[in-house]
Amino acid sequence: MKSKAPKILFAKQFPHVGLMKESRADVLSVSSLRSLSEIREELGEDTVLQGNVSNRLLVDGTPEEIESAAKNCIMSGAKRGHVLNLDHGILPETPWENVQVFVKTARES
Repeated sequence: MKSKAPKILFAKQFPHVGLMKESRADVLSVSSLRSLSEIREELGEDTVLQGNVSNRLLVDGTPEEIESAAKNCIMSGAKRGHVLNLDHGILPETPWENVQVFVKTARES
């Protein structure tokens, strides 16, 4: 029985996206170490990307910085195949208000 669930490769802070693509995963979850546009240029338009807003930004950033980063990420990944997400999950110390800003920006963009 073949699963219909997508296979997402998550390799925390792994900069070698070319090697990630060789995995043939359906989605590559990429870190904030590199810009989405740079990664897209390396991998091509047919690769679905997930990421890549820094989870530290949600801890330390202002609402304005979080909104700006989320919008920039959306614009960088706006071409076919992008899932807005953090680069590595929500940290326990993340203020709830900052999570709300991130989600609101994602929904409205």
